[in-house]
Amino acid sequence: MTDNDYSNALTAAEKELEALSNQAAVIERRRAQLQQTISALRTLTNVAEDEERTLTETIRIVVKGAQAHISAADVLKGVQAMGVTFSGKNPLSSVVTILARLHKAGELAREISGSGYIWAGYLKRNLPPLSAVPMNTPGDAWKMAVDRKKAHESLNKK
Repeated sequence: MTDNDYSNALTAAEKELEALSNQAAVIERRRAQLQQTISALRTLTNVAEDEERTLTETIRIVVKGAQAHISAADVLKGVQAMGVTFSGKNPLSSVVTILARLHKAGELAREISGSGYIWAGYLKRNLPPLSAVPMNTPGDAWKMAVDRKKAHESLNKK
């Protein structure tokens, strides 16, 4: 083999690795969305989670599952839809504190206006938008949970 052959093989391997890394990031995002949906459905059906998650882990899942920048209020909704309960008086404050810590650690990036967060790995990979693929977002999981709960409550009233 010549140096040119090795160079071509190296280039091909680097391109394939980059493509696989991008696919892994897309899969990671979809896994987070499914984890949110499953947690919301388990909450609605009173099925216990297989494993306990910390609030930080749950927030990571919500942010990873977002299709774009997500506000702290929407993160809170997503966390609540996953069945997390708060003992304190201001759950939004807890979420904001953890988001700030994750941002400082480099796990999250802030929107230029400062109003939302996104998983930093998605920006580094410059992933394409997922709007072409139907997926549940944190807001969808939350809306589905609330709608189901309302339907269940209205059935119990009858």
